[in-house]
Amino acid sequence: RDSFDVHVVSHTHWDREWYLPLARMRQRLVALVDELLDAPPEGGAFLLDGQAIILEDYLAVRPEREAELRTLLERGVLEAGPWFVLADELLPSGEALVRNLLEGMRTVRARGGTPPAVLYCPDSFGHPADLPLLAGGFGLPLIILWRGLGGPCWPEGDAFQWKTTSGARALVHHLPPWGYEYGANLPTDETQARERWRRLRQMLADRARTNLLLVLNGADHHARQSRHDDALRMLAKVAKPDGV
Repeated sequence: RDSFDVHVVSHTHWDREWYLPLARMRQRLVALVDELLDAPPEGGAFLLDGQAIILEDYLAVRPEREAELRTLLERGVLEAGPWFVLADELLPSGEALVRNLLEGMRTVRARGGTPPAVLYCPDSFGHPADLPLLAGGFGLPLIILWRGLGGPCWPEGDAFQWKTTSGARALVHHLPPWGYEYGANLPTDETQARERWRRLRQMLADRARTNLLLVLNGADHHARQSRHDDALRMLAKVAKPDGV
């Protein structure tokens, strides 16, 4: 294609407990959300990893900032959900996954937000055959995933329709081999930005099945990148004729 519509989604991918204990990870989370509340994104949004429990973890430490958090969720400047916590999709029961989504949506709405209409599964290691049925039951027409998909039996490219034996359907966007980190730390220097976009575009365009490219701007436990607005303006400049 001569040009694409490029959508940049700034986000974090958050493990509540991994190489550090829960309390230490929560300290880092509080610093991340504090910064977003102190200087909210302009003209865009920041995705809190598709899981609502991040809101509860933050407010457990900063209950005095609930009104500020609610305002940004109401305006769509911060986004969370639809999951309560990003789940392994094969170990829990089907009912556990349903209850996870019910609680996630309830939590986001209770804090003033609207859960994104996307079943966001960036780091699940596998997916049940009835995942489109689960998504459809919650009015989520799109599934975004990365791990747990691939091989000769799967369609090539970044988008396909997944139909179950029950007849349920969902549009799937399959993230590239670099997962959800491929758009992290976008350059502000023009020369570096042109080279970065050349490599990114080649990878994304080779897999594109629509005229849309998704650039996930974030990584594991990352706050919003420094000079975020400058980096987006530079990407828009060097990506032309693609529209960012």
